[in-house]
Amino acid sequence: MRYFIPLLIIFLGGCSIKSKEYVIPFDDPKPHKIAKVTDSIGVYEIILPQYLQTGEIAYAQKGKIRFAKGVYFALDPQEYATKRAIEILKEALDDRNVRLYPWDSDRRPSIVIKIEIDEFLPHPLQKIVKIKLTYRFDGRSGKVVASAPCDGSVKSMVGGMQKAFDEALLKVAADIADYTAKKTTEERISR
Repeated sequence: MRYFIPLLIIFLGGCSIKSKEYVIPFDDPKPHKIAKVTDSIGVYEIILPQYLQTGEIAYAQKGKIRFAKGVYFALDPQEYATKRAIEILKEALDDRNVRLYPWDSDRRPSIVIKIEIDEFLPHPLQKIVKIKLTYRFDGRSGKVVASAPCDGSVKSMVGGMQKAFDEALLKVAADIADYTAKKTTEERISR
């Protein structure tokens, strides 16, 4: 009898533990090419807000940040965001020389870009995911706001986050393409 109660507590405690669910972000089809850029581009690791660094799925509700209970990103959010940014910039700029800086570059690239996500949250009640980010390269800086639809499900929120992130990165790619085109034109004129 003296072993029965402790064993019962352990058994019931073990049965009540909730399992964790892991969500894998999906990769959308490759983006359309914006321009052909020949400059080498280095991308620093993406800087995320604190609430995304936990690996939990965060969302906004009634002015507060909440977390989906027991649901986590299967991949490290910062590592995934950085790899996705490099992939999107490579495809959109038709430039195979986009790399993680400084780790994957043996020399300093022509352009080094730093991207910081200021806000990145699904708003399930409004059925939208919003992202705001800031980027800097070669003395230039810009802010991007993008959004994508979602419903209240975790799968939809993660899918909306992916689409909003990709849309924001395409806007950054467009600015890089514009910058390199102007730089090339100025170099030709100065010759």
